[in-house]
Amino acid sequence: MFRFRELFFVVCVLAACSVGGLAQDNGRFDAQVTDLPIPDYPIEAKRTGLSGTVRVAVEVDERGRVISANTVSGPDWICPGVSRADVMALRNAAETAALKATFLPGTNNGKPAKSKVTVSYNFGAPSTTSDANPTSFDARVPVSTVNDPQNLQPNKPSVIAGGDITNKARNLRRPDHPAAARAARVAGAVEVRVLVDTDGTVISAAPVGGHPLLRESAREAACSARFDPAASNGQPIKILGTIVFNFAP
Repeated sequence: MFRFRELFFVVCVLAACSVGGLAQDNGRFDAQVTDLPIPDYPIEAKRTGLSGTVRVAVEVDERGRVISANTVSGPDWICPGVSRADVMALRNAAETAALKATFLPGTNNGKPAKSKVTVSYNFGAPSTTSDANPTSFDARVPVSTVNDPQNLQPNKPSVIAGGDITNKARNLRRPDHPAAARAARVAGAVEVRVLVDTDGTVISAAPVGGHPLLRESAREAACSARFDPAASNGQPIKILGTIVFNFAP
């Protein structure tokens, strides 16, 4: 996720190759993209080598114009509370581009209607969308849009593999046991891969094991964990490791 790679551009409508709608419940057709502007790749993100997919929820009016655009998630598994300059730059770039998009408006019983769609902007990484959602659109950001007159190169601290760092956390709360999981009598261990920043906060958290009903709760707990800052040869370093949460029956 934290690496700067050559970028490409492609726009695709998942589950639909032509501009148009797919029927939804009650005779409803969702909006379909007609023009999807490509965001600039922010200098702040290039400087740190940050990449990944930013998903933006877009509301479209009866004329096909975008009313609002708000980040749902991203880049990739970045924790929601992370507000570093490079993370916010990617999110803002995605939202700004989405606000300029145009759509063929959705319809409800043959009449133009407001609708909501999701746009995914992939900064330096291939699409990770796996569902066939007709209201999702995907765009990859081309390297030619990188506005960087200084030709900045990624400047990022070293990342050290730390293995299981569960017991090294200075502050690690117990995750909530979701009601759905309790009702289904789901329990067990959930492993979360985390990247700890130089200040000891968790930048990203990705569940890599455990029951699906438990993963989001484990991820939320991992994102709130705190560690002591780490260094190597006097230089600050990031730690890539795993945190394991155990959900009792």
